[in-house]
Amino acid sequence: MNDRGAEIWKDIEGYEGLYQVSNMGSVRLLDRTVHREMSVMQISGITLKPGLGKKHGYNYVSLLSKSFTVHRLVACAFLENKDNKPFIDHINAIRTDNRVENLRWCTPAENSNNPISYDRLKKSHIGIKQSDSTISKRVEKLRGRKITKLQRIKIAINQKKTRSVLQIDEKTNEVINTFFSLGEAQRVTGCHRSNISNVCKGKLKTCGGYKWRFSI
Repeated sequence: MNDRGAEIWKDIEGYEGLYQVSNMGSVRLLDRTVHREMSVMQISGITLKPGLGKKHGYNYVSLLSKSFTVHRLVACAFLENKDNKPFIDHINAIRTDNRVENLRWCTPAENSNNPISYDRLKKSHIGIKQSDSTISKRVEKLRGRKITKLQRIKIAINQKKTRSVLQIDEKTNEVINTFFSLGEAQRVTGCHRSNISNVCKGKLKTCGGYKWRFSI
């Protein structure tokens, strides 16, 4: 990890002389002089406190009322992008670690194939079944009642393993993102889980402008 004393600052493109970003992931407003009709004001600069996006989990800051993700500001200022790759990957899969050495330009497929993210995916919700106590409660609730065929199907479905879902670019067929479940895909993208599921099952072609499929 870089020594904090070695922090390097660069102007943000389009905001030169007003805002700067550092190789450590900080963003600051510079000291500036404001000329008014009858006076001149000296305004001291400050380091901006980033917000945290509820949907994507990335840090962001507002520059003159326009929002930018911090990792993109860092990458644009410090990382060369010879191949014009559109995405930025957090190498250690921590979305709030915006140090330049933790970032790399990548394609959608490279972003989804980050080995750390993939390992976390395998160890997370995938393969988690309902607990025995939960199943017992459901059985107890139905005890003495006639269970219909539909109810049996629903219980069987609920006991199946959670399946991860792939979000795919409709034109390039590249994987853009991998979600732990239909529920997470719905929360992040705003696409209804039933529609995503129908695309995965071949009943619909797209949802939200994307193709979808269950991960094998």
